[in-house]
Amino acid sequence: MVNAKKRTIGWMGIEKIDIFFSIFSLVVINALYFKLWRSYFVQDEWYYFGLFGKYLGDPFGFAKIFVEQFTNIEAYGIHFTPLWNSLFLVEYQIFNLHYQYYALVALILHFVATLLTYSLIKKLLQSSLAAFFGALFFAVCYTHYEAITWANTQLQSQLPTIFILIIFHLLSAWVLSGKNRYLTFSFVLFFITLLIKENVLGILILIPIFVYLFGNRRSVKIAFLGTFITGLIYGIFRFLVPLLFVKSAQNTDILPQGFSIGSSLFRILFYAPKAFVQQIVSPDIIVYFSKLYTLANYPLKYGIDSKSDGAIFSTFVNS
Repeated sequence: MVNAKKRTIGWMGIEKIDIFFSIFSLVVINALYFKLWRSYFVQDEWYYFGLFGKYLGDPFGFAKIFVEQFTNIEAYGIHFTPLWNSLFLVEYQIFNLHYQYYALVALILHFVATLLTYSLIKKLLQSSLAAFFGALFFAVCYTHYEAITWANTQLQSQLPTIFILIIFHLLSAWVLSGKNRYLTFSFVLFFITLLIKENVLGILILIPIFVYLFGNRRSVKIAFLGTFITGLIYGIFRFLVPLLFVKSAQNTDILPQGFSIGSSLFRILFYAPKAFVQQIVSPDIIVYFSKLYTLANYPLKYGIDSKSDGAIFSTFVNS
């Protein structure tokens, strides 16, 4: 048995490998995303900056932008993200058009998410080594790249990631201690997360599974009840409330544009293998062979505008 005194530092029980991983992951993340300091805003950011311009100096802009998700559905209709709209406004009010500050926030959030991933894996598997490599894979995973480098998605993707990791920490604390306040906090935080990024709704399915694996029958029943109540409240907030504010029949599309149950289920099932493959094989290589496949098998239907990478060709290749 390893002597605990040799492995831990101080009264907090922090192991030396925890300190090493924190420093190591910070260095790796900054090295991997070093070019981010020389990046820039793109079309989506400028679109939202235009929407937020009238609230830039408004101390109540946070609340007004939140309400606009319901009263101006056409402007915010691609996704239902009222809290993210408000948070992005606050970020704009604080940093204005200085991209480097957005980059700093993105790197800090990714570092925090990496540490939470490390601690969650360590807690569940009771293995520092598994936590080290699992969290390191999370830190360098290519599929996260856009969420970190794209200013428009930094808060929208990284905050929900952090909150979900905290939720599973709370659930594990609830299962171990039986204290219902941990469960209550987890569902409140989950509802807040849904207001930032709506497609984390699938976590409602994972919560009972997680509790089933690490809890008992009674805790599973309670978790199912909690997920049902949270889903019901969110459903009312997401689908019924916007209908009260629509201004015309044209604005009644309250589902995200391009939403498809089939494609969403496919992405959920194949996200893990996709992340692993893209870490080894560059997406550029995958796209290159997808183009060759498209031209060889569908030259008449999808290869018409291949020389210019037109919309029809590019859409099919990337799909």
